[in-house]
Amino acid sequence: MMSRDGNGHVLAGNKTQPFKILVVDDFELFRRSIRFILRQRPEFQVIGEASDGLEAIQKAVELKPDLVLLDAGLPKMSGIEAAREIRKLAPESKIILMNYESDSDVVQETLGLGISGYIVKTSAPRDLLASVDALFKGERFCSADLGDRVRKQVNSNADFHFEFDRENRIFQAKFHGAVTSESIKGFYRAAAAAALLAIEFRGSIVDFSGITRVSATPNTIRELAALPPADPVASRPRVVVAPGTLILAVARMFQLLGRATRPNLHVVRNLSEAFALLGVTTPRFELILPSAFEDEAESAGMAKYAFS
Repeated sequence: MMSRDGNGHVLAGNKTQPFKILVVDDFELFRRSIRFILRQRPEFQVIGEASDGLEAIQKAVELKPDLVLLDAGLPKMSGIEAAREIRKLAPESKIILMNYESDSDVVQETLGLGISGYIVKTSAPRDLLASVDALFKGERFCSADLGDRVRKQVNSNADFHFEFDRENRIFQAKFHGAVTSESIKGFYRAAAAAALLAIEFRGSIVDFSGITRVSATPNTIRELAALPPADPVASRPRVVVAPGTLILAVARMFQLLGRATRPNLHVVRNLSEAFALLGVTTPRFELILPSAFEDEAESAGMAKYAFS
């Protein structure tokens, strides 16, 4: 977590720096509203604005903001396409995508791009400061009213199972069936979205024990290894369970190609080894289901779903 001085500014080494934000939306009144909300926090400094996708890319490269608050529905170039370019040209800038609709498909796609969060615009007065705070601490964020849609979406594929062990704070993704180029890409996108719902996990497991065959191409594995990690915190351990010869070769290739962004990725042959690596003696996993957090006692704490 970043430290702050008495005025709320980010402390970087011996220097005090504000957290610089670029606001991108084609509606001027909405941009003003965002500025008004952010002014409540002196450590958040709006350093520029843009009103279309092309201008967003130009300003991101020119101003080098810590965060780009990016509207999904921009003229000239959509927010998602602009996000792709910003990730290439200004990779140090984090992105939170804003949209009027609670679209879980967009969440899966944008998290696969390395987007740091998603805000439903109608929830901005409630969620904006919380989302920037989450990113400020190295977390990801998703508006609470979008969380249920994401849960339903990530549990809609019978071959993908996502679980969370609250006691041990471990996120687990299980793949069943055939590992094809198409299915493994879908699994990666779904896992990135599902991990958004696992609160403050300290490690993760991807379990391929239930696969039936492997036909994913080497080019597909290269593509996946080049994507931003589903878990953005490099220091957190992640373990791939690959019991068969073919899936073990695929996992080793992914490990080798992605080692720059996934330095703590381990490949093992069974779950027992994975639990030992993560220090889990008694696993207690529960499915991340659409109704998993409906209990009133927990609902107040679920206004955000973020990585720590």
